[in-house]
Amino acid sequence: MPKTYDVAVFGAGPAGAQCARELAHKGYQVVLVEKMSNFLANNFSSAGSVYEVLEHFDLPKSTISSYWKSIKLTSAGTEHIWTAKRPLGVVFDFAKLRKFLTADAKSTGNCRVLLGWQFSSYQKTDDSYQCVIKKDGQTSMGENILAKILVDATGPARSILHYQKNKPRYVSATGIEYLVQTDPLFSQSFGDTTLQFLLGPHFQPHGYAWIFPMGDGIYKIGTGGYNDRKTKTQSLKYYIDRIIKNYLQLKKYQILDVHGGTVQFRPNHQEPFVDGKIVGVGDAVSSVNALGFEGIRHGLHSARTAACCIDEYLKNQKPSLDHYQRLMQQYFGRKWYWSYWLSRLVYMQFGDNTLDKIITMLRLLTTEELVEILFYYRFSNVFKLVFRQLKTLFK
Repeated sequence: MPKTYDVAVFGAGPAGAQCARELAHKGYQVVLVEKMSNFLANNFSSAGSVYEVLEHFDLPKSTISSYWKSIKLTSAGTEHIWTAKRPLGVVFDFAKLRKFLTADAKSTGNCRVLLGWQFSSYQKTDDSYQCVIKKDGQTSMGENILAKILVDATGPARSILHYQKNKPRYVSATGIEYLVQTDPLFSQSFGDTTLQFLLGPHFQPHGYAWIFPMGDGIYKIGTGGYNDRKTKTQSLKYYIDRIIKNYLQLKKYQILDVHGGTVQFRPNHQEPFVDGKIVGVGDAVSSVNALGFEGIRHGLHSARTAACCIDEYLKNQKPSLDHYQRLMQQYFGRKWYWSYWLSRLVYMQFGDNTLDKIITMLRLLTTEELVEILFYYRFSNVFKLVFRQLKTLFK
């Protein structure tokens, strides 16, 4: 007989693991299915976020690689750093974050975790879904499980929501990241509390590059860009290597890991978040914000929202799960679309000279105002800045 659960969650990224964690703590029987056999596999995320995410989702310090209190914007001809007196955010250890969320779900005694297994198919019955899952590399029939509700946390693949369905067209972007161990002299001079963004075609055509501290002289150095570019460019690795050699001028360093990934999203969120009793979370519902491609915080939010909606449905407080899509679209609002529009301008349209001028103008912003733009998508600060500039012209 197939094992029966209240909820089956497919994908143990931050969104899937958080959803399983929330539901398990509410007392539901959950199975969490992850195709990777360990959390070091598929370890791609720049993983920078704001400080409040720790308290909001009750995350321990053990999931953190470093704290940041400065933001540095660099273009071909200029750069500027904004600094606060206290930490403004964190850089997560992506593997440790996923491991903690999964372990916390499992510690309730209500969550079964299956690593190295993946979704194969499902068949809808009267009041549940019968799913076939297969162990990595397995060619036999696999294992059958029954669940009242399925959660799709498979990221851009959307394996459950799009099972045997036509996939809509998505915007896609790809990133690659090196984990680099530097020598002590470099880390002392470069610092370990700054998120740095390198903008413009000089560093990465049709995208941007980043340098994030991980502590102990280790840095994430990555590049990413939109995949619908019309002109041919060098590989993403080419631009990372050039940053290491020409910009950072590193002499002694060791590349500890190389990883990458592709996100696919709909800027207007005109896509299904719910299909009957199937719910998507995280990248499966385009939770990533295109301005800086921050995804963890928004994925965790989608997971919590989904868990609350599932709880209400299973308690017969709601007739369906459709309210989840409404709640998430309210959360995204117009901010996600404006973020996408602005990212297209900055990454695809603006040249190096234009970005030099923009960074020079942005120097008039306080650190708090810049954080509000980059992490809270409050673009009124941009309009205030333009207004300030106009006032100086008419003095």
